Formats: sequence, structure tokens, C-alpha cells
Amino acid sequence: MKKLFGVLLGVLMVASMPVQASWEDMNLGVPYGKMSRKDVDRFLDLSRSRGVDMEMEMPKAYKGDASALSKIFSLSTGFQKMDKMTRVYGNFIFSMFLDLGERKGESTFGEAVAAQPVEVRQRVRDFVYHAITQVPRNQRRELELELRKDFPQVFPADYVYGHEDPLFK
Repeated sequence: MKKLFGVLLGVLMVASMPVQASWEDMNLGVPYGKMSRKDVDRFLDLSRSRGVDMEMEMPKAYKGDASALSKIFSLSTGFQKMDKMTRVYGNFIFSMFLDLGERKGESTFGEAVAAQPVEVRQRVRDFVYHAITQVPRNQRRELELELRKDFPQVFPADYVYGHEDPLFK
């Protein structure tokens, strides 16, 4: 698992930004590009308008609270195009995946994903898997195999990236 985190962190270094799991450092998430504080504030407002107070739920989610994770994951299906707010959410989910995987192991994130409705499960997995699409093509297959091996609950054998989802096609 440590090797996978090393590879994923290598992906992040390609973008020249470190990963941190704090709300203040959200702009350091990378698979979806840089974010400004204004972008994060707009996302907070958007999430509240969709019934999820990210400022209240995020600390609980980072402790592994399944209910908080479920609320945050439920936002995933509300995005219809790859705009700035979708990218902010994507960076947040990817950062959460890395942090929870490293601090609490795969099961915390994996079980929370597996408990979601099919469309939410697919979207959350796609948001995380998207990072692999950012590495050079000749390295993707190896990274995908390692990701699936190390995180089988998050990426089971039957998972297909972007399946029937125009957001990730």
C-alpha cells in the first residue's frame, strides 16, 4: 500500500503541488487543477445549497464517520459538466481518499463507497480514478493494476471508469 501512495504522490508531484488533507489547504489537491480560496468558498455555498454543510461534515468524514462520508459522496451525482465546482469537488474527494487510505486503511473509504447507491458509488470511484488518467499513457496500466490490487473495496474487478457517465468520457 505504501508503494501505491508513493506512486500516487508521484502523480501529484508531476503537477508540482503537495497533497494535504486540511480544509485550509484544499487548493493543494491536484488531479483537477489548482483552486483559489474563492473557488472553495463558492463550493461551500454550493454544497450547502444542496443540503450538505461541508464545513461540518468534513472533520467527521476525515475521522471515518460513515454518515458524513455518505453525505459528502451524495454530492457527486449533482455535477453534470467538468466545470470549476466539479473540479473542486474532485480534488476534495481525491485528497480524502489518499488521507483516509493512509491513516485508516482502505476499509474506511471502501466500505463507505460500497454502501452508496449504484450511481453514487460509480461517481465517487470515477472521481478518485480520474487521477490515473493524468499520468502518461505508458504508465497507466501498471498503476491501475496496483490501485485495484491495493484497494479492491474501492475498485473491485467489475469497476469500469466512466461507465455510462458523460462526465468522465
